[in-house]
Amino acid sequence: VTDEYFQGRIADMKIEHLKPVSGTVGGPTIASDGTIYALFSSTLHAIAPDGTGKWAFDTGGFAVGAPAVDAEGRVYFGSADGKVYAVGPDGAKLWDFEVPGVPGGAVIAPTSLGLDGSVYVGGVYHSTLYALDPTDGSIRWECDLSGPEEDDTKCFVAAPVVGSDGTVYVTLRYDSKLYAIDPDTGEVTRTTELWHEPELAGYWNLDVESLNPTVGCLPIDQTGIRIPDSSPY
Repeated sequence: VTDEYFQGRIADMKIEHLKPVSGTVGGPTIASDGTIYALFSSTLHAIAPDGTGKWAFDTGGFAVGAPAVDAEGRVYFGSADGKVYAVGPDGAKLWDFEVPGVPGGAVIAPTSLGLDGSVYVGGVYHSTLYALDPTDGSIRWECDLSGPEEDDTKCFVAAPVVGSDGTVYVTLRYDSKLYAIDPDTGEVTRTTELWHEPELAGYWNLDVESLNPTVGCLPIDQTGIRIPDSSPY
């Protein structure tokens, strides 16, 4: 870890604090009454249609992505402090849910709302999707997508998407599948493999000894890469 960068699997560490140069800004969401909700750094801001601030709600970690707002005006979003928050239209906290994980579950992917109002969320340090009750944050169901090998490197970095029939579609980092999940039971109904082997584009020989690692870009005849006469390309 240096002053500006870190290396390693994100599942191996917990993000305690991120100090951005000018703040991390999430996408805005507009409620039915016209209120605009936006995340900046670790704070949810409620902004009136005329641009004036209404209130601000602070969390214990940076928050990114667009908040989700339901028909009742409740706002749902996650934070790097490992929690999902539900905030009322007046700025008061209704509940929070701490996402399990080792060493803790930062929530970076935006939350999504189901047709029945369920709040869908997944953490960075865990490959389980949670369906939460919007009234109190209790777990309606959970779907473990770690697989038979219990791969703990998989994590949620994109928001779940809800289909017209309520089916929940999710993808995970370090996983090449698209999962379809039943909104009533939390069971995986089908998976689609997104990875495929690319078609052969050519035949290449690599002369490693002639490569110059200090050169960023060279004509192909100076890189050590040769196209043999047997290539159809």
